[in-house]
Amino acid sequence: MIWITLCNGLVYLLFDYCDTLWGDMGNATLTSELQLLENKAAKIILSLPSFYSSPEALKELCWPTLFKHVNVVLHSTMNTNGGTEN
Repeated sequence: MIWITLCNGLVYLLFDYCDTLWGDMGNATLTSELQLLENKAAKIILSLPSFYSSPEALKELCWPTLFKHVNVVLHSTMNTNGGTEN
């Protein structure tokens, strides 16, 4: 369980911090690479084989996909700033 705490505390903290920088740039390559890393981290934490379903692993950890996570952060930032990004 320490791995879950570390990922939630460090990895998602960095995702949250960087979301406003790269989340709305439409960089599909960066987003897909980060999603692959999140998928691998979930499988490692759960001690699952690499062929196990990534969405199922994320679901077991109650982690959103990176795409959903970025959209939530962007929408909350826009709502906080009165509909503007800055």
